[in-house]
Amino acid sequence: MVFALIVISGFCLDSYKIGAAEMQYTANFFVQGDSGTITVLEYPITTARQTVSCSSDQLKFPPYELNMVCNVSTNPIQSFSFESYEQISFTDSSAEMIELAQSLSANSSFQTAINIASWIRNNLEYDSAYGELVRTASQTFDTRKGTCDEWTHLFLALIKSVGYEARYVAGYALGSAGWEPHAWAEVWTRYGWQGFDLTFGQYGYVDGTHIAFAKTAGGTKSYYNVSYLGSLDIEDDIHVEILDYTEIELVGELRVGNLTGNQTTVMTLDVNNLFDWKIGFEALYGLPNNLDISLLDAPQIIVLEPGNNTIKWILRTPEIEQGHSYVVPISVGLGNFQFSTSFGLSPEARSLSLPSQSWLSQLLEKLISLFDRFFV
Repeated sequence: MVFALIVISGFCLDSYKIGAAEMQYTANFFVQGDSGTITVLEYPITTARQTVSCSSDQLKFPPYELNMVCNVSTNPIQSFSFESYEQISFTDSSAEMIELAQSLSANSSFQTAINIASWIRNNLEYDSAYGELVRTASQTFDTRKGTCDEWTHLFLALIKSVGYEARYVAGYALGSAGWEPHAWAEVWTRYGWQGFDLTFGQYGYVDGTHIAFAKTAGGTKSYYNVSYLGSLDIEDDIHVEILDYTEIELVGELRVGNLTGNQTTVMTLDVNNLFDWKIGFEALYGLPNNLDISLLDAPQIIVLEPGNNTIKWILRTPEIEQGHSYVVPISVGLGNFQFSTSFGLSPEARSLSLPSQSWLSQLLEKLISLFDRFFV
């Protein structure tokens, strides 16, 4: 019997894979008023992973329909230019938060970031109702709700309270609802500044559709300012077009041997991380829901070291009735990377009772005795 893969456990992510993107960002402004100049304050900036070329940020009106165009290229490259960021009101910490951060602290900033990210993912609710007003980290810790701003501020507060450096990134990103203002974090590790986007489930990197506008200690976003004569009313419309996207694949193989029922075995994933730095992924496990098959101690976030990685899980299978056998599909997703296989499952083989060594010795002695009697 063959089963279909039905149940996926874990977080489903609406985002791109790791990659390099060529995009065009356009800010359109519709002005009603006399005359003046719009000064665009926030727009894509050039960083280590992002190259930007923009038209002028000074837009004179009339005319009353204006636009600023930026060509943006992103690449999965780390920045090694260290900067220190103070802890501000948006990233405040209570005594309870500091105690939590200390319990999650590890011997490296990367692993501490993974631990804190996992705690936030498991204990906070993403609530779009919080999108209009940015709350502080301590307020978010108390309510356990928020959007990307609140999640990022809480993440920064926790990791900075144990002495590691991190910063807030404001920009745009492409998600399930299209292009929207977004916030994520960067943590200073032995590999440089690494992106951590908790709401996208990306750890040690962000995908190529993340467009950075500002890197700060935290706060809110303001996209333009104006100087003018007389009365003025402005509406803005942001449009981003992906011109090209080159995905970087993870090459790997998932393996499970054929099994008999009522036992455990090892499931193995061999996967190659092409980057020179650690990256982490939300783990998504695909198991059939009509067989009692389970993975023991399956982590929520899987971290890949640079180069070749071997990841192992304990797979437990049920007892199978005699006369039945199954082909069971199973999959492991690392973010948007999917690895699949199938294995045979059959009843436990009935063991044959073999003669003991002493019984064989006695039989051999009798045969030798008979040989001596008749042929010697």
